[in-house]
Amino acid sequence: MADKKAKLRLDTSQLERALTQAFSDTMDAYEKEQKDQLEASVYSWPRPTESKARGLKGSPREISDTGELAASFYRVSIGRYKEEFGYNAIHAALVHEGGTTSKGTSYPGRPWTIDAARNLDIAEEFRRNYRG
Repeated sequence: MADKKAKLRLDTSQLERALTQAFSDTMDAYEKEQKDQLEASVYSWPRPTESKARGLKGSPREISDTGELAASFYRVSIGRYKEEFGYNAIHAALVHEGGTTSKGTSYPGRPWTIDAARNLDIAEEFRRNYRG
């Protein structure tokens, strides 16, 4: 009897395209959620402040004022299914983490990137995007 072997070749390119698209769509959703957090009036603020662009603001208030922080956003692919999100405005870390300036003004931390990740169930978003 002849030696017979069964061979099966799988073309995974369609699967790879679907995974790549689902990942990209999920990262787009996370980026949008971060931008929404900058505009959400949910962050406590210790004192009324005259906003450069929006007048007198109390608490809770949005993070965005002049738009400089939002405009400093960047997103870079750092590998397969890996992306880095960040903000390079000089005041980004102070706004996100909170702290005290050299003049003694205290700022509460408003971690909008963490809040964005909490608000968007990234695993569920990926499942939804993968299923199409």
